[in-house]
Amino acid sequence: MADRILSNRFFVILCVFLFNVVFGSQEVFVAHTPSYVSFMKNAGAIGASELPEIVSTALGLPTQSIEWTGLKEGNPFHRPKANVMFTIPGFNDNTQLNIKHHVKFPVKKDDMAVSSESLVDNIQNTFFERSPLIVDLRADNTMLDIQSQHPMLFKDIPATFSSLEDALIDPSSVALKENIGTLNTSNRADMLLLGELEVIRQIVEKVKGESSVKDNTPDVFNFNIEGFQALVQEYGAESTQVKDALKLIQGFLEKMTEEFKILYNKNVLVEIVTLSGGVPARTLVRKSRDILQAASELPKINLTDDVDPNYAVIFNIILWLGIILIISLFAISYGIWGMDPGRDSIIYRMTSQRMKKE
Repeated sequence: MADRILSNRFFVILCVFLFNVVFGSQEVFVAHTPSYVSFMKNAGAIGASELPEIVSTALGLPTQSIEWTGLKEGNPFHRPKANVMFTIPGFNDNTQLNIKHHVKFPVKKDDMAVSSESLVDNIQNTFFERSPLIVDLRADNTMLDIQSQHPMLFKDIPATFSSLEDALIDPSSVALKENIGTLNTSNRADMLLLGELEVIRQIVEKVKGESSVKDNTPDVFNFNIEGFQALVQEYGAESTQVKDALKLIQGFLEKMTEEFKILYNKNVLVEIVTLSGGVPARTLVRKSRDILQAASELPKINLTDDVDPNYAVIFNIILWLGIILIISLFAISYGIWGMDPGRDSIIYRMTSQRMKKE
């Protein structure tokens, strides 16, 4: 009996160990979802490569078949207006994100990063003529790269580390308004994280007055927060700086989730993806097609001619007017055909020949 209990405990420990080995600390949190988009809580792990396809399905875009079946079928005529995804690499067993969420799923390690290339291409090909609002933020060793089809909208947002230093001393910046703990903007790793959060905050402020938020084209925001992984590599996963950074990220993401809910009147899907570390931060970037490159490739695409926005209205006016005229002509012709010539009618009085009287 004791041997059986011991073997059962060993089996449970082995299963937990294998689960951590396979999935690690990689998780996707659904921070907000509209009432008409629902997920199955026990749907199992999601492949990192499947996340863009799942988002495309939730937005009602044409997608390829996916193995994960945790997304329930919803109303095809009512889809989220926007999708927001925060990706944070650098997590391990000692760093966990405790954030408010509706549901969460483990993420399979079938890819080292979450690529938004297929999602961006899908939206660009479907809604290219309408200029969809697509924002992709990523960082490298020298600057923060903001890719968007609305470059003039974000022209004033800092992109280099030198401009980030000036932005972080502003009274409304994340570094001064939030509790950053032991983080110090004079350290490069600390400044990278604070700078990324500040840029995200400014992007949200810029989008608040954008008219495309109210159109019928889905908007996509992809934010890659790589500063956390830089902190883990600089100070260690159990350091005070990393713990303070976790608290800062948790509060900031919850605040940004509320901002997007207000901006899109709760008609938005928000995901937070945590990825395990072990890969240099500069390689954990999303692949996104350049907007200018996409524009240059447009003539090669087999697209139909542009249609006037009033085409449907004009077509219906001509169609039903023609139908009414045809029916009226048929009714008049039928009435004349069956008319009695002997009846006192003005037509016969005016056309009949009168005999001359002598």
